Amino acid sequence: MPQPCHTYTRLLCVGERLRLSADAGFWVVAAALLVVMAVGTAPAALWPVYQATGGLSDTTIAVLAGAVVVGATVSFLLLGHLSDRYGRRRVLVPAVLTSALSVVLMALVPTVPGLLAGRVLTGLALGIVAPTATAYLLDLHRAARPDSTGVVRATTVATAANLGGLAVGPVLAGVLAEFLPAPLVLTFLVLAVLLVTAAVLLLACPETVGSPPVLARRARFALRPGSATQFWGAAVGGSVSFATSGALGALGGVVLRNQLDVTSTLVWGAAIGLVHAASALAQIAAATWPTRALFACGTVLLAGGLGLMTVALVDPMLWLWLAGCAVTGAACGLLFKAALLTSTLVAEPAARAGVLAVYFSVAYLGMAGGGLILAVLRGYTGPVTALALLSALMVLLAVIGGLTAVRRTSDEEEAPHSVRAAP
Repeated sequence: MPQPCHTYTRLLCVGERLRLSADAGFWVVAAALLVVMAVGTAPAALWPVYQATGGLSDTTIAVLAGAVVVGATVSFLLLGHLSDRYGRRRVLVPAVLTSALSVVLMALVPTVPGLLAGRVLTGLALGIVAPTATAYLLDLHRAARPDSTGVVRATTVATAANLGGLAVGPVLAGVLAEFLPAPLVLTFLVLAVLLVTAAVLLLACPETVGSPPVLARRARFALRPGSATQFWGAAVGGSVSFATSGALGALGGVVLRNQLDVTSTLVWGAAIGLVHAASALAQIAAATWPTRALFACGTVLLAGGLGLMTVALVDPMLWLWLAGCAVTGAACGLLFKAALLTSTLVAEPAARAGVLAVYFSVAYLGMAGGGLILAVLRGYTGPVTALALLSALMVLLAVIGGLTAVRRTSDEEEAPHSVRAAP
């Protein structure tokens, strides 16, 4: 039954009259997710600038970088499930606009309190957008291709948008900072324009959630029977992916400046962008791999990539650091894809956004933890020892998470994604 057109609902009704096809809406949602994720990592190329101009310590930078997790965790757990009840589009549009507000705040108030508030707002938006957009992509994929029984396309695009956005953010910021004036303002204003444009286009996307399912009324988080162990193992694997990229996003630029004597903001941004770009490319290349292979290969690459980066600090070599960034990024992509796919498959269909919200909250806690752990270790040891210790911890957790996530009974052995997809 149509809803009355009042205030915000009036805009939704206008969007209904300008409705895009499910396939076009699929790509609009993917683009919106990419831009929102870019907001989360754009400051990675700018933290050394803030540190140089404001005299901020490594720990302060790590706190600012990780502050997004405060908002994200609250949002994931309290708001991330709302689209299961009220509709994907109705929830997604204001979340994207909240992200726009966060970057405007960071542009206008470039102090520690202003940046802290902006990062928390960024997290609030991420906490809604990540699970909602991911669930929306799954819905629109099924609406556009009703004969399809799989979720490979949807999960591949979702992970590509997530990790591709994380790659675009620091590269965009690095380019703007290198070649244009006022980078601490211009970067965020450009992102604000992109976000507002995405919100307008989202108004025309078809809604995929009708009346709230019974399950959505009684439970925000519901897994298929016997799947709890798999889910929590996947959550650990996802947190390793985010912790590794989070540590590099928070302090990678600082390491390049202080240990490798690199002064270019473009290189700072490109290095962390390389991590996320490799993540996106790896999970696209492994689109049809089973979760067992994704976890195994991701863990091996993680050990190799972090090892290269550690060696690059022993005898400072920029090229080896960048090679390590690429290998580590590929590892993060495979681990993230494996964890996201597992979480999607074990969720009850009517509680999918709620389950993904919990998954992303654990992953984002890892993002903050990685940066803070590296900052503390750098304070008590040297940069090489700190990275080596963090690397060992990440690989250990990846092994534990992967082994737990792929543990199945004999009748649940790895099946093609199309068979195991939630209806």
